[in-house]
Amino acid sequence: MPTSFLEKSKESLESARFLIEEGKNNSSIHCAYYSCIQVIRHVLLHVHKKTEARIKAESRAFPGGSHEYLIDCIVQDLNKKGYNTVKLYANLYLLKRMRTEADYFDIIVIPVNSKRAFRVADMTRNELITQYNIQ
Repeated sequence: MPTSFLEKSKESLESARFLIEEGKNNSSIHCAYYSCIQVIRHVLLHVHKKTEARIKAESRAFPGGSHEYLIDCIVQDLNKKGYNTVKLYANLYLLKRMRTEADYFDIIVIPVNSKRAFRVADMTRNELITQYNIQ
């Protein structure tokens, strides 16, 4: 049973892989996207030492919503450290868009797109883990 957002992130990515293998492409994208969001939450809690209450308050005040807040925090932080975040930002928003379409639109996600989401999430998740030197 996962106890931290980093463990939840790993489980979400594993679930995405399992769902793809089972032909559950719509749901796999949801899991792939959240595997990245969960790593970001881990970073904010354990690297930046923000509390859940602070994250909640700041995300409520952020234009665009909680996920935009989480993505913005990471992108701004890595920019300050001199890291080129163009690809990271693009990948996070690609996953966000794909997750929104899979969850809220009357579409059927084809296998090639769920596999793409998995690859992008795996790469993005690993990039965040590497940049923040977390295990």
